[in-house]
Amino acid sequence: MKKIDIKKISKRYSVRKLNLNDVQMIYTFCKKNTQYYKYCGKELSIELIEKDLEITPPGISLEQKYYVGFWDNDKIVAVMDLVNGYPTYDYVYIGFFMMECELQGNGIGSKIVSELLEYLSEQGF
Repeated sequence: MKKIDIKKISKRYSVRKLNLNDVQMIYTFCKKNTQYYKYCGKELSIELIEKDLEITPPGISLEQKYYVGFWDNDKIVAVMDLVNGYPTYDYVYIGFFMMECELQGNGIGSKIVSELLEYLSEQGF
């Protein structure tokens, strides 16, 4: 299985894998994005965030999941859920992507995704 070096998926932002210690921070971040949860028909909760951090598609291990945050200095600007090897071994699936509300509509999210796709392509995905 090809590995993803999350520190290399963005040239502009620092990126790190999020975990259960980050649940409150993720919840606060997502709470500002009410429109997403309205359209999904989901109620945002701490439990939902905890489940999202650990849920994977059938047959996919937790080691293949990269729930990451993008930071500009000390401010989180985006959250993304990547699944390595889904639906097949040479794919990476973006299961979730959310931008900081104040930054939406400025092309920043598109740049983050473009940088990710460039990195993944270079790695043979």
